[in-house]
Amino acid sequence: MGVFKDYIQAGKYYQLSADQGYSWGQNNIGYYYENGTGVPQDFLKAFNYYLKSAEQGNSWGQYNLARCYENGIGTTQDLSKAIQYYQESADQGYSYAQNNLGVCYERGKGVTQDYGMAVKYYKLSADQGHSIAQNNLGVCFAKGLGVPQDYVEAAKYYQMCADQGYAWGQNNIGYYYESGLGVQADPKKALSYYQLAADQGNSWSQFNLARCYEFSIGVTQDFSVAIKYYFMSLDQGYAPPQQAIVRLTQTVLL
Repeated sequence: MGVFKDYIQAGKYYQLSADQGYSWGQNNIGYYYENGTGVPQDFLKAFNYYLKSAEQGNSWGQYNLARCYENGIGTTQDLSKAIQYYQESADQGYSYAQNNLGVCYERGKGVTQDYGMAVKYYKLSADQGHSIAQNNLGVCFAKGLGVPQDYVEAAKYYQMCADQGYAWGQNNIGYYYESGLGVQADPKKALSYYQLAADQGNSWSQFNLARCYEFSIGVTQDFSVAIKYYFMSLDQGYAPPQQAIVRLTQTVLL
């Protein structure tokens, strides 16, 4: 027997649980306060509940507390504490923390930049099926960051996250199918993956899909559709479509 989704009731019971010191209740009500789900949004309360949860060793609470310290949510930004709690959560095997810790190592955020460590944590997360980590690991293989450049490995991880519906993975494997990097070139597959990502609002994929329609890559040439997707991409602030729109507009008017 099911129940109707009721965030207010959920918040009520999370609060009761948190008030009794249960770390999962503390984490969950913290998340509700952070996002204003079922309760008034309150970043300070969110931070304090995450802290209580984290102090009990809850890996999700540690991860959420790290995000607060990284982004200044309900507290002053403190990257060293963000790393501390990402590390504690990652050491317990939480894939989201492993991915974020990898990002910090890749970008040198709160730690000395270390691509090898970034790859280590991306792989730990990716092996658990975390789609963003799979894409990030694919980028490392594509660019040779912390590992020898390997387009086949990059394609493998792009495909994994694309299969989970992650737009950047769909865009990236689409480009690989278009270019024949790490996979056999297949313009129709490229078009298909660009379309999937574009439908999720990915501006790069909208641009790439527009190129396909302009230059007949895996599809019959259609300038009107190309212009449509160029504008969709441009409207999100992606600059490359500007010249393409001018070029195509002139072509259509000739």
